[in-house]
Amino acid sequence: MLSLNHQFIVSAKIFQMTTPIHHYSAGSASPQGTRRLGRILARALLPGDWVLLVGDLGAGKTVLASGIGLGLGVPDRFHSPSFTICHLHQGTLPVEHYDLYRVGWNEWPQTGLAEPFPGGIRIVEWAPPELAEEPESLLVEIAVQDMRHRKFRLRSPRPLRLPTCWKEVLP
Repeated sequence: MLSLNHQFIVSAKIFQMTTPIHHYSAGSASPQGTRRLGRILARALLPGDWVLLVGDLGAGKTVLASGIGLGLGVPDRFHSPSFTICHLHQGTLPVEHYDLYRVGWNEWPQTGLAEPFPGGIRIVEWAPPELAEEPESLLVEIAVQDMRHRKFRLRSPRPLRLPTCWKEVLP
């Protein structure tokens, strides 16, 4: 477990708070396997969580988001909201699915992400780095190994109850 240090300035004094960070790793050899990892990850999510998906074009961000949606009982199929920026889905919890590919990193506050969404799950593709500092953020980095294989690295501010397909690892 690694610690991330945050500094807060209060009355001209600096206080340091340490937030534990937990790391998990998984792999997939197909889109079906990636959806399965998403369904499994969905079981560990809590209302108010943000799932930030980072990876190259075609890495599988939308496929993983689709699996998370399935795991949360979303009946409709996920499509990348590249042009509409956000799709709202209803499952066991409301799910906001954002794609910020076409949004400049300094423009994301105008997308609605800056508004509270406490009772649902936010999934953000092409997430800007500053969103990873949100206390409820789970960051998933997706690396393309070859045409079929993907490696997933998950960073969470809390320990997650996940089966062994998501292994807890040291950073």
